[in-house]
Amino acid sequence: MALRFADDRVDPAEEARLAEEVAEILPLGWSLTTKAKEQLHTVSEHLGGEAGLLDWLDRHPGLPRLTARLQVLTGSLDRYSEDTAVVEILRSSRAEEPLPRN
Repeated sequence: MALRFADDRVDPAEEARLAEEVAEILPLGWSLTTKAKEQLHTVSEHLGGEAGLLDWLDRHPGLPRLTARLQVLTGSLDRYSEDTAVVEILRSSRAEEPLPRN
């Protein structure tokens, strides 16, 4: 289906099913077979790369949207966790008020 998607030969129901399948395997990228990685790459390249892939997933409700948003959150956490100033500010903020307000 990834190849047909890249050739714009899938109907909306098939595209939704492909989005579900991509959402299921995307977080497991490190453990995918070579063939699965190639198919994921085909879909991603057709959509313009990682940002396009995440935007596409976000347009599909349920697991695809959740996966896209978790991927973005994880990327942000990775980026900000490397900045010690940000980490220290968050720690001191949580020390003052450990639980979020309702």
